[in-house]
Amino acid sequence: MTSQGVRPASTRSRETRQRAAVLDALRGGEALGAQELHARLRAAGRRVGLATVYRALRLLAGEGVLDVLRDDPAQARFRLCSLGHHHHLVCERCGHVEEIPDCDVAAWAARVARRRGFRVRSHRAEILGTCRRCSGAR
Repeated sequence: MTSQGVRPASTRSRETRQRAAVLDALRGGEALGAQELHARLRAAGRRVGLATVYRALRLLAGEGVLDVLRDDPAQARFRLCSLGHHHHLVCERCGHVEEIPDCDVAAWAARVARRRGFRVRSHRAEILGTCRRCSGAR
């Protein structure tokens, strides 16, 4: 993976013009829903259908290139993913997403799972709230 969060082409499926356009549109670090991303691509003059955007997002998320955020159960938002295991702080007002590289969740998840006879394969955490800018905190 590069410093911009995109895996080298050799570790991904075949790059298409549409997938490249989706990746370019997500390079700003913002988390976007498929329809919002499609609208931005169209406004930028990119000829890509909504179904193609959905397919590209699903494929790129499956390859680990994109994070999938579900702060709204009705719609997933996507953003470029950084290297390594991480979690997210998600602002419910402005949509700002901040990565948390530390993982204090693993020990808790293992403990909870063990008590219930559950075997953990992986975990993820999204902490929802209000960012510093939206809450007016200094």
